[in-house]
Amino acid sequence: MTDISLPLTRYTAQTHMQCLEGLVSRYEHEEEPVHYKKASTEKSESTCSSCLSYFNNIGLLEAEKQGVYTPPQATIDYYTKIGKSRSEAVQQISSILSEDPVFQEVKFHLDNDELDLAKLAKKTAGGLDINKSEISKIERAIEIFSELEAVTIDEDNFVSLNSGKEGKEQSSQAGLDQSKKDTQEELPIGNPRDPSDINPEDLELPPTKGDPESLHQLCNQLKAGGKWSASELSDVTEFSKRTVQGNSRYGIELGFIERSDDGYAPTQRGYDLGFETGLNETTEEYFFEGITESDIYFSLLSQCLDRAEREKESRAIKSSYCERELRTTFKFTEESEDTLKAAITTFLQTIQAAGYGNYLVGRRGSETRIELSQEELEDLKQIRNTVERPTGETTIEKDVEPEGDEKSETVEKQDDKKRSLNQINKEESRDGPPLRISSFRIQNFRNIQDSGEVRLEPITTFIGKNESGKTSTLEAINSFLEDSEYQDRDICNDIEYESKENIPIISITFEITEDIAEEHYSEDNLIEDFPVEYRITKYADGRIEDETELSITPPSPEIIYYDDYDLISDELYFDESEDQENSTFWNLLQIGGLTEKEITKTTGRTHDQAIESAENEIENQLNEGWSQKDLQIKLSYSDRDNCLRLYIQDEIHNEERGLTHPSQRSEGFQWFFSFYVNILAETGGDSNGYKILLLDDPAVHLHPSGKQDWLESLEEIAQEEQVIYTSHSPYLIEKQYPSRIRTVEDSPDGTTINADIFDADTGTLEPLRNTLGIDLSASPFVSEGQLLVEGPSEYYILSAVGTYMDKVLDRSFIDWRKISLMPVRGADDVIGKASWLESENLEYVILLDSDEEGQDVERRINNHHRHIDDDQVQLLSRRPHDEEIVIEDIFDPEFYVAATNEFYTEINENFEPISINKEDPNKWKIGREEYEGQRIDEILVRELERQDIAEELENEDGEIELAKRPIAEIISERINNNEIEPDDLDFFNEVLGNVTSKLDL
Repeated sequence: MTDISLPLTRYTAQTHMQCLEGLVSRYEHEEEPVHYKKASTEKSESTCSSCLSYFNNIGLLEAEKQGVYTPPQATIDYYTKIGKSRSEAVQQISSILSEDPVFQEVKFHLDNDELDLAKLAKKTAGGLDINKSEISKIERAIEIFSELEAVTIDEDNFVSLNSGKEGKEQSSQAGLDQSKKDTQEELPIGNPRDPSDINPEDLELPPTKGDPESLHQLCNQLKAGGKWSASELSDVTEFSKRTVQGNSRYGIELGFIERSDDGYAPTQRGYDLGFETGLNETTEEYFFEGITESDIYFSLLSQCLDRAEREKESRAIKSSYCERELRTTFKFTEESEDTLKAAITTFLQTIQAAGYGNYLVGRRGSETRIELSQEELEDLKQIRNTVERPTGETTIEKDVEPEGDEKSETVEKQDDKKRSLNQINKEESRDGPPLRISSFRIQNFRNIQDSGEVRLEPITTFIGKNESGKTSTLEAINSFLEDSEYQDRDICNDIEYESKENIPIISITFEITEDIAEEHYSEDNLIEDFPVEYRITKYADGRIEDETELSITPPSPEIIYYDDYDLISDELYFDESEDQENSTFWNLLQIGGLTEKEITKTTGRTHDQAIESAENEIENQLNEGWSQKDLQIKLSYSDRDNCLRLYIQDEIHNEERGLTHPSQRSEGFQWFFSFYVNILAETGGDSNGYKILLLDDPAVHLHPSGKQDWLESLEEIAQEEQVIYTSHSPYLIEKQYPSRIRTVEDSPDGTTINADIFDADTGTLEPLRNTLGIDLSASPFVSEGQLLVEGPSEYYILSAVGTYMDKVLDRSFIDWRKISLMPVRGADDVIGKASWLESENLEYVILLDSDEEGQDVERRINNHHRHIDDDQVQLLSRRPHDEEIVIEDIFDPEFYVAATNEFYTEINENFEPISINKEDPNKWKIGREEYEGQRIDEILVRELERQDIAEELENEDGEIELAKRPIAEIISERINNNEIEPDDLDFFNEVLGNVTSKLDL
C-alpha cells in the first residue's frame, strides 16, 4: 500500500476540513503559496501539517515544496463560490478524487451495493490489500469524502454516492437569501419596550456559560441547516458537549438559537450571525437587539446603570454592581459566588460585543468591568427605564450631570517630580499602553558598577561564563518591583556611602510612540513631542524617581522572575490545609478553568463535564506550544483518596501510545510541559500592559529538538510579553537574530554588558565554541553548512534578510537549522577559514564582494588553493553589473541611504541628511553623485567628506570611513520589525538562491 494515502484517525473529518479551509482563506488573502504554519489559525501546527499533507496526497492541494501548498481552482471554488459555480466545484473535486485509489475502491463497491460505513471500509481494505489495523483510517477517509460532498452518509451510517447534486452550502445559502427577504422591526434606541411589565423575581439566572466568539462559531455551523443535537455540534466544532450546551442556552437567551425536541437550529438572527466573518460592526447590532429583547439582560443593564448613577461613577458597569443587583433585585441569593461571577462575565462580554465599552478584567484591586465613553453611556441611558421592584420601592430617574468627568482623563502634575511607585498606582485607574522595556541601566549593584545603557528587544538573550554577572543582571531588573528591598550586600563594594538615599540601582526606559498614546490615552493629553523616552530610576533606599515630566502616566512594569522551575507532579491531593506547594499542578487547573470545588464537591454529569471541559482547554493551549507531540490530557479524580491524577497521551510515529504519568516521561519533556503551564498561567491576559519575563538558564534539560520548540514558543509568547533570558546552550541562541544577543563579561572594572557579540572576549564565547567544535577565532555558531561572509556587517544583514524572507515572505532560502553564517576578518581571511572547513568535511559557500579585493581572493583560490572547491565561491552581482558590487548595493538604494542618515543623525545633531532621488529605473542621484548600482559605499563616503562636520567624522588616520557595521545593525533592526518593503530586497532573491544551490544539504 505504498501508493495509498490515508488520514490519521486522531483528527476528525471536520478538523481536516477546517485546516483545508484555513489554507484556502490564507491563499485568497495573500495570493501566493502558503506554509502549513500560516494555515493553522484554528488548529495546532502539527495538526495542520498532518491534515494538509493528506489533501496534498489525494490531489486537493499542490505542494510547491515541503510544507508549502497551493490549492487548485476546484478547491478554491469549493470554499469561495455559491450556486452553480460551487456545484461545478463539487463535481471537479469528485473528479480529482477519482484518481485516489481509496475513492476508486469506495466508488466501485457503492456502484454494486448499498453498504454502511463499517462494511464499506472493510471491503475497501480487502480490495486494496490494506491491513485490518488501517480500517479506521479508511472510515475517516470516507467521512472526509462525505465532507467534500463526493458521498453521503445518512443517519443510519449508510453511504451512497453523490451524483450531480448541488452542495449543502448552496441550499443553505438559498435559504439565507429567502430568509433575508423577511424584515424585522428594529428596536429604536430611544423607544424601548415598557419594562414595567417585567417582574424581576420571575426572571431566570443569566447564562453562566457562553461567550460571543464561541456563539458565533456555533451559529456558523448551524447555518448549514437542519436540527443539531449537542453531541453532533460537539463533534463538528470540537467544543465539549458542555460548552455547546452552555453556548446554546446563551444563544437562546439572545434570540440567536431556538430549541425543539429535534435539536438546535438558528433563528433568523442566528443565520445572519453565522454568515458574518467574525465579530464586526454588523454583529454588534445583532447582539444589541439580543440584549434589549432578553428580559434578564435588559433588566440587569437598567439596574446597573441606575447603580452607576447613584454612586456617581457613571462611566463604568462594574461586576460589583451586577452581583448586588442579582442578589437583591433579582433574588438570586442561593447561587454561589463562582456561578454569579460566570454569569456576570458573560453579561459584560455581551455588552462589549454589542459595541458598547471596553471589557476589562480586574487586577491589582480593580474590578472586572465595562468602561464606557460618555457618548456610549448616553446611548445606553436612552434604552434604560425604571424596573418595577418587588418591594414596591420606586426608582426616581435622575438626569445626573457627570461629576469629575475630566478628572479621570487628566492628572494634575505634582511640583515634585520624584513620585513613588505607590503614588503612581494610587492614581485613578486608567488603561495604560502596552509597553516594553526599551533599555535599562544598572549601577552600583553587586559587581555591576555601571552597565551603561543596554537596549532590549522583544526577546533578548544574555550569554557569558559562569560568575560573569548574568544572574545579577536579571536580579537587578527584577529588583525594580515595588516590594523589593536592597540589602547592604547588594550594593557594590567599590563605593563608600553613609546613606542609600542617592545611590541609583536600576533605571528602566520605555519608548511611547504617538500611535500608542493615541490608542490608549485621551486626545486632550497628547501634548508630547513623540516618541517619548519615559524613564524611571529606583534607588538603594527603595525610592523610585519618575525622571520624565509627562502629561500621561504609563503603568509600572509587571516583572516575573523565574530561576526555579517547579516540575509538574503526577497527582494533587486536596486536604483541609489546601496545600499550595505544587504550584505547577494548580496552574494547570487554572488554565483549564477548573476549581477545587468543581472537582471535589460535584458529582455525576456535572463533575464529568467540568473535568472534560478543563481537559479540552488545557489541550488546546498546550498544543500551541509543543510541536513535537500532539498532547492529550486526562484528569482522573479519586473520591476515596481525595486526589486528582494527571495522565498524558501523545503519538509516536503517527500512532497513539498509552496514557502515562508525567514522571514516566523524559526530564526534558517534564521541563517543557511545566514551563509552558506556568507561563500560560502567569500570562493569562489579566494585565493592562506587557509582562516582563526574566528566565535564568531555562530549558537546560531539553533535547535539541525540544530546545528548538522552546525557542519557537518564545516567538509566540513575545507577541504579548517581553522575554529576557540567560543561557549557556548554543541551541538556545537564535543565530538568525544577532541583534537579540548580549554578552556579559567579568572585567577588572566589574561586569560589562555588550550588544556586539563580535567584541566579546574569547572566554565569553568559548563554552559555545568548544561545545560546537569550532576554533576560537571563528564564528560562535556552526552547523552542517557554513556561509562564509567578509565580516559582521554581512552577518547582520544576511541574518535579518534570510529570516524576513522565511517568516514573512515564506521564501526559505536559508534553513537556520542547517546553515550558519560565519563572518571572517575581511576577504583575505576567507582562505584560512575555508581550508579549516574542508579539513572538517563541512559544507560551505564563500560569499564575496565583487570588488577588487573579492576578485583577487577568487583568483588566489583558483590558482593556488586547489583543495578549496572554486565552485563554492559566489561573487555578489546586481544586474546588469557583475563587478564592483558590495553587499550594500544589493538593497534598494533609498532604503540604504535612509539607514545611513538615521545613524549619522543619531551621533551628530549637525549632520545634514544625504538626499537621494530616482532619475530612471536604474539610476539615482545621491547628494551630488550619480549612482547606477555600484559602490554606494564610496559615493556615501564622498558625501560625508562634503559635510560641514567632516572633521568630526574622521578616524585616527584623518580619513572618513562609512560606518557599515552600525548601519547594518540599524538595517537588521528595521527588517526584524518588518519596517521594510519586499521590493527593497529584490536582488537578495538571486543572491540567496545562488548560495543555497551551492550547498549540498
